[in-house]
Amino acid sequence: MNFSVFFLSFSCLVCFSCCDTQTRQINATLEQAGENRLELEKVLYHYRQEQPDEQKLRAARFLLAHMEKKISSQGMPLEAYKRLIIAWHKPMPGDTLTAFWKEAQTGGNVNEQSDVALITADYLIRHIDTCVDGWRASPWRDEVTFEDFCFYILPYRIIDEQLSNIWIDSLRQRYQPMLKGVTDLKRAFALINKKIKESFREMKPACPYTLDVLTLDNLKIGICKDECVLTGAICRALSIPVAYDYVNHWTNYSRKGHSWIALVISDSTFICEKTDSLVRKAKYIPASHFVPEYALEKEYPYQISSQKRVSKVYRSLYGPIDNKNVSKAYGLNLNIEMKVKKECETAYLCTFRTGYGWMPVDATTVKRGRCQFEQLGGETIYLLMEKVEKDWKPLSMPFILHDDGRTEFLYPDNSHKMQAVLMRKYPLFANWTNQWHKMIGGRLEVSNKKDFSKSLVVDTISTTPVYRNVFTLPISVKSYRYIRYVCPDNCRTPLAELEIYDNVTGKRIEGKPIGSDFFSEKILQRPFDNDLMSVCSTKQKFWIGLDMKSPMCISKIILYPKNDGNFIHVGDLYELYYYSSCGWKSLGKQRADDFQLIYEVPANALLWLRNISRGNEERIFVYKKGKQIWY
Repeated sequence: MNFSVFFLSFSCLVCFSCCDTQTRQINATLEQAGENRLELEKVLYHYRQEQPDEQKLRAARFLLAHMEKKISSQGMPLEAYKRLIIAWHKPMPGDTLTAFWKEAQTGGNVNEQSDVALITADYLIRHIDTCVDGWRASPWRDEVTFEDFCFYILPYRIIDEQLSNIWIDSLRQRYQPMLKGVTDLKRAFALINKKIKESFREMKPACPYTLDVLTLDNLKIGICKDECVLTGAICRALSIPVAYDYVNHWTNYSRKGHSWIALVISDSTFICEKTDSLVRKAKYIPASHFVPEYALEKEYPYQISSQKRVSKVYRSLYGPIDNKNVSKAYGLNLNIEMKVKKECETAYLCTFRTGYGWMPVDATTVKRGRCQFEQLGGETIYLLMEKVEKDWKPLSMPFILHDDGRTEFLYPDNSHKMQAVLMRKYPLFANWTNQWHKMIGGRLEVSNKKDFSKSLVVDTISTTPVYRNVFTLPISVKSYRYIRYVCPDNCRTPLAELEIYDNVTGKRIEGKPIGSDFFSEKILQRPFDNDLMSVCSTKQKFWIGLDMKSPMCISKIILYPKNDGNFIHVGDLYELYYYSSCGWKSLGKQRADDFQLIYEVPANALLWLRNISRGNEERIFVYKKGKQIWY
């Protein structure tokens, strides 16, 4: 029989011999493949006729059934970029990558290309053979069902990365020796996970596309998504069943979300964080905690957040659905039922995303004027909305869903106003106070000798610093020419600004920056440039100060540690909003003339402070007991 005629007959057999869901999906893939259809049909023929193998045929059908929507970025710029990366010695500086991407973009365009039009029969057959044979020979073969194998080992891609030939063979050859003698599946996952986390450098490259896994393995630089693609590919090459889990965005932190690779054994999910040497059952979101390393003073003026919260967790699948809700596996198990207007058909549950406003995280059909949402994260503010044509309209007032399942609606009470003292526009997390606490023991010295061989300690940091730390010197302190801040032995927290004031004029003293020998002149200028976002960073113990050119009598010293720039900036223009039944309503603009803003606000209101002059990190909050409580 003519070969092409056979495939036509075989295709018809596929189309009409069975009407199950998977077959319909395979048919849809073959239709979409167009000129590449013959390549995909060869794979099915190979496992039916040339080298019959029932499991491999089922694996082939699984891949073809769910290939239809899979895409990746292709184009000459990406190929040129990868050639430059391969030729360069490692480790690679970030500015070199930026230059490489700029050079590569002169060579054409980057386009999205569908897998069904790109993948060859040889690629799929080799991939299926390698995956199935590896799984059958693995020490944990009996722990991984064929269904789990199809979902968590077999897929030839993790998400939308470029495809590469023989990636399994290459990654196996490189990483298999790490698992020599290892027969425990969890131990194997922990070893690979730890190895990549230790060697991968997190940085946002200029190239916005996800490269193939072999290039990522060569480069080991990228965002958390890139690290996940590499870790997941290595695990699957070694027959370790893993999934790409993610949150679209934190509900109280950042503009971005997070992703990680999870080990999946039957119905159980396991994770392994950066410092872990063993896996743990997934009960919380990885990287969602800033662990407070020190106990802060009772009178510390800021509310400190330590947990990044989410509303939902999803799993990216190569399978019947692209994204599976796995919130329950991570301990998100709160449910709500709410009443809405009966004419509404679909209700959307929204959270406030930094930089974007209210965004939907879940949707459900309204039945008899009621809607239900399940597997939600707590201590989060939600808002029910409906979509009317292109507009989003609220179905409720915002409400806090507490960890115990209680809902607390935020109805602003304009008949009861209170004074709110606002010190920030974004929550302060424990990662900052962890750094600042290490400054305890840091000292301020004055001297008339440049080398400080004879000096006077005028003050010492004795409590956890805040954003702006003022040290007033007693009148008895004589005139000195040199002044410096000396960090403690265990501290590397950079300074953002160091201000020295004259006791006679009250003005800030100008002079020549001085400091540790390893600081460049450019770095030394940063604590004296009136820019709180430029800092003098180092991995060594340091000192930094000012040569005032002649002895001066100092009245006070103001020290700013490195910070996130979300405190109130003197001179900046701000606007405060509260959420009313008509949406966000302004409480007026203020130009800051101090390091705090004072507003009259309705009781029980949801508030949102915006800096019109600069910055984009802003979070919603409520004001209770004299403090901003962030969500």
